[in-house]
Amino acid sequence: MMKPLHRSVVCCTWFALSIVAPSPVDAQEATVARDKDGFVETIERRYTVDPGVALTLEAETGSVQVDSWTNDEVEIHIQKRIEGRREDRARNAFEEIEVVLSRRDNNVHIRVVDNDESIFFRNRVTVEMNVRVPVSCTLDLTTVDGTIEIEEVMGPVTARTVDGNIEIRTAEGLVDASTTDGNVEIEEVTGSVTAHAVDGDIEIDSTRGQVMAGTTDGDIDIRNTLGTVAAKSVDGDIDIRHVTGDVSASTTDGDISIRGAQSAVTVDTVDGNIETDTTDGDIDADALEGNIHLFDARGSVNAQAIRGSIEVYVARTNRDTEQTEIDSQNTERDLETQRNLETTEGDVTIYLPEDLPATIEAEGSSGGLLLSRLWRNDLGHIDSDFGLNQSEWGVFFYVQSEASGDLNGGGDRIRLKTNSGNIYIKERSR
Repeated sequence: MMKPLHRSVVCCTWFALSIVAPSPVDAQEATVARDKDGFVETIERRYTVDPGVALTLEAETGSVQVDSWTNDEVEIHIQKRIEGRREDRARNAFEEIEVVLSRRDNNVHIRVVDNDESIFFRNRVTVEMNVRVPVSCTLDLTTVDGTIEIEEVMGPVTARTVDGNIEIRTAEGLVDASTTDGNVEIEEVTGSVTAHAVDGDIEIDSTRGQVMAGTTDGDIDIRNTLGTVAAKSVDGDIDIRHVTGDVSASTTDGDISIRGAQSAVTVDTVDGNIETDTTDGDIDADALEGNIHLFDARGSVNAQAIRGSIEVYVARTNRDTEQTEIDSQNTERDLETQRNLETTEGDVTIYLPEDLPATIEAEGSSGGLLLSRLWRNDLGHIDSDFGLNQSEWGVFFYVQSEASGDLNGGGDRIRLKTNSGNIYIKERSR
């Protein structure tokens, strides 16, 4: 008669599960030592891994620093710290912070659980984690209370924290970083970057790939990007410099500055100023309550303001060389450039190179009859350095003026309008 197999099956199943099951670090694996401020518990472990390893961190408390090395190993070094003189109290406090380390297949998992349920008299244990991984490791790091620092990794990176800063330097692959209360700093990344902060600033420098950044209450600073950029802030300034791809920037309460953009720029702000400098592509700028200043604008411009002035410096260009290059790229392209500048309340000023072929239409007024010009008596005029056809008429305190004409035989279409302000068409001297 055959013997029952159920006992053998149970034993084999238990053995298989014991290989992959998470293992809490016990007292034999941790060492406790005293330093000048209190006590330190140290936990260390190494895992030999294969190429394509992934590291996952889920920490309810603690900061983590990850960097790479050439070994095919994941090295974990964790320290818990607490101030005080009594070792028994320190050990009891360390026990409240549970560390669970595991490896399943080619995935290494770190879990830190804070079991201290007290509200007012918490144990004040700090946790610091230092991890070294193979350079191609995929990272998925989450901590509730602590900073995240990552350096020199070539795999995809996901970093999330509720209360803490995130710093990522020298990475290849997709990067996704988000924090609720803290700053995000990302530098030297080859791959797409996504960064979010609720209450904090975002700084991104030297990236190759698409960049998307958003914060609710904080500033955004993006520089030296080979790719497109999209930045959005509710309450904060946006500063973007030296970008090869299209740029999109939006803020509700803050200023926007764009410099050295080589492609199209789209910017809008509700309460703030807009400034661009040395842009090669088309510009679309919209300010509800703020001024717009565009310096060295080479492409088409569409600028609109409700309560604010608009000032545009049209860039000097070698038009023969520029047209030859464009024709070689696309002979069917419409070379006519449009520049539309319009504000409801404010002045419009445009500076033109003396040799620019352009067709100009300008319309200015001093505001409605009821508003008239009780606080200003110099509104509604057009002042031009060029020989345009001009007319002006008024009744009581209301003034309306118009100007039109071709410069250098006509060319780029320029339309200027203000409903309550003056228009200045000036020859550019710098």
